[in-house]
Amino acid sequence: MILSWLACGPGLADLAFEHGPVVTPNPSGAGGVVWIDVTTSEATTLSVAVEDRVGPVRHVRGEGSDTRHHVLVGGLRPDHAHTLRVIARSAGGDVVVHALDYVSPPLPEDLPPFEVRHSAPDRMEPGWTLVHLGTYLTMLDPEGTVRWVLPVGTDPVYTFGRAPAGTLFYQSTRQLLTEIDYSGAVLGQWCAAEAPTPLPGCPVPESRATPSRYNSLGPSPSAA
Repeated sequence: MILSWLACGPGLADLAFEHGPVVTPNPSGAGGVVWIDVTTSEATTLSVAVEDRVGPVRHVRGEGSDTRHHVLVGGLRPDHAHTLRVIARSAGGDVVVHALDYVSPPLPEDLPPFEVRHSAPDRMEPGWTLVHLGTYLTMLDPEGTVRWVLPVGTDPVYTFGRAPAGTLFYQSTRQLLTEIDYSGAVLGQWCAAEAPTPLPGCPVPESRATPSRYNSLGPSPSAA
């Protein structure tokens, strides 16, 4: 369910939302994220304040100044009410705000259950932890709440992580490496150059192959 309201005040008459903002479901597979789509009457920078009435307010910022914005907002608590406060600011300092009430969907029914036995956030690195649970990649906050989840198929996942460029990658089967962004969209795939039984139709790098324990899997995600 989505509810919305618009905040206006002195000095805001020249700046307006011409379309939206609206919450667009993520088409790329990852849960815990949505897209905010909005068009403003003049070029603006956009930010979204994410309020879940549990933790502190988080701020997500769009890229650059434009009249059209398509911003990924992640880290939503599952099956939970959020307020997404969309804030557009013009170069002249005018501001317009639109708030959306959004209830996120629950976690997948087949996500393996787990129990948090102990959590010590003051001894953790900042941020969330990427964890493989069954056929899913997930991100857990310091309290163990799932804040991002992505189905990765039925093949075993052998390794996963964050590339230097800020994207994510995971290796499924013994010869396929997949690079994704935080929406779950596939950015690239690589096959093992020396696999005894190559995967049909999977690209095998002709150069820049990086010898590794993955049967010369390459190139690496950071080289894409």
